[in-house]
Amino acid sequence: MLSDKLAMLYFEVRKLPKVIDKKNELELMLSLFRAKTEEDLKQLEGLEVPIVTHAIGAYREVEVSPEFAELERLRADARHNEASALANAEKRKALAIARNALKKR
Repeated sequence: MLSDKLAMLYFEVRKLPKVIDKKNELELMLSLFRAKTEEDLKQLEGLEVPIVTHAIGAYREVEVSPEFAELERLRADARHNEASALANAEKRKALAIARNALKKR
């Protein structure tokens, strides 16, 4: 069914309760986004909820794929390049300030 209504829901993952109710599918799925370590994922798997176990399995399959590894490498390179560019910009700014100070003498 098509309609002209749109609903947008925003969830703050940080505000999720620490103890997740197995019956609350929304909290379960959002808790996947909050998981930052393998230990967090294992804790969610320990709930033995099929949809969560399936989602974690799918994530692990993607994680070991060559395409994912390449994207991770590109992302790391982009972060490094950005940090280098910022550092160089700060050095140039400091040099410009020093040159201006010397010219004023």
